[in-house]
Amino acid sequence: MDTSIKSKGEEIVRIDFNASFNSKVDEIKKLSADLINIVQNISCDSSFENQEEIVRLRDFAILHYETAAMFAVKLATSKKR
Repeated sequence: MDTSIKSKGEEIVRIDFNASFNSKVDEIKKLSADLINIVQNISCDSSFENQEEIVRLRDFAILHYETAAMFAVKLATSKKR
């Protein structure tokens, strides 16, 4: 078990979990974590009048990157039928 400190993105995509040992899963999770971290670290002008909207947009973007990662992992681990 890796006990290193993880970024928010790495925590969200569960970077250390890859039951299939599929290298594509590792790649998808790494890139998705990077994108989530970029969004998480965007700083907006604090004078923007609607801070709730900033939080909503950030959370929405992160949720969709997380969702995209899950579906991409599902695709990467699909078996031919």
